Amino acid sequence: MKTKELLNVVNQTMSGCKTNEEGHRNLLFKDGYVYAWSSALSVSAKQPAGCDLNGIVDGVALSLFLSRLVREDVEITSEEGRWHFTAGAAEADMATKTDEQLERSIAKRNEMGLEWKTLPENFYECLSICDIPNNMYVKAGVFIKDSLMVSTDNKRVNRATLKGKFDSAVLMAPYSVSEILRLGLKFTEYAVTDRWVNFRTTAEGTELLTFSCNRLGDETNYPYDKYVGLISKAMEGTLVNGKFPKLGQALVLAQCFDESVKGTNDTMNNVISVKFDKTKLTIFSERGTNGSLGRYRETFAYPDKATLAIESPVTVRLSAPFLLSALHHTQDFRLSYVGSRALLVLNGEFFDTVLQVLGG
Repeated sequence: MKTKELLNVVNQTMSGCKTNEEGHRNLLFKDGYVYAWSSALSVSAKQPAGCDLNGIVDGVALSLFLSRLVREDVEITSEEGRWHFTAGAAEADMATKTDEQLERSIAKRNEMGLEWKTLPENFYECLSICDIPNNMYVKAGVFIKDSLMVSTDNKRVNRATLKGKFDSAVLMAPYSVSEILRLGLKFTEYAVTDRWVNFRTTAEGTELLTFSCNRLGDETNYPYDKYVGLISKAMEGTLVNGKFPKLGQALVLAQCFDESVKGTNDTMNNVISVKFDKTKLTIFSERGTNGSLGRYRETFAYPDKATLAIESPVTVRLSAPFLLSALHHTQDFRLSYVGSRALLVLNGEFFDTVLQVLGG
């Protein structure tokens, strides 16, 4: 069998047990598939051509061994209590394991009668917009309802519109979202149960890869209306709209002289100031409260020598990484007010991102 093909399948499946405690990151090889399970994510992948392994092994050890094996092909035979590897003149053994919980969980998962439906065609584009890795906010994750995806970390709110509807309201964990986006293989179908959101891709009627993500909640415990409503209010309260110049390098440099601003519950890091004038935009920041440790300033004209419809300059402070992340998707912005609260809204063809700003 091809070493890289097996390694690729092993690494895909490892998503399902990476969050388990050490010693329980096991893979089950059975009936032509590889399985992994945790309370957060369950994964199955079809074994590659020429591979028909059976047994339970330590997934971490198997992945590490295959990644270090320089041979293109490897032969693996199952013997009592072990797998035997042969690659050219090299030979190795790996002990097999017992994991009754893994076997029970996979058997139970495989008994689910799932009704598979086609994923909306721009599902991955929307998921990429809403992905906030390592989000520790109490309402972390990506919430999907009807044709909308929403996410927040209490400093920004993302909303993306699907080309189609999800038939159930679901909340997916940040880890599950990041793992799905990490894969090279894309899912084409989904199925929702009381506990799981299942995704799969198939070829000629055969399942190639299936992810079952723990369903964290629905609209009864997620303030969906609040976050969607905030974006709608920001649209209604638009002071001015325009287009950002290219700011990538400037935002990177500005973070060398940033600030950290403490709020009531948390801290916003890498805070910079953005000044909107009629004909130009200025990025500036300074290290420390008095700027004695450094200062950065750079001015840009708007694209196509455009002007903003404002009478006097408006300055806001926000997190440079948040702005930089949003600018990967769009340059179009609105400077808005909801009551006395200033918001910066970045608009794309099928999404909006609201960034929290300090002052205005």
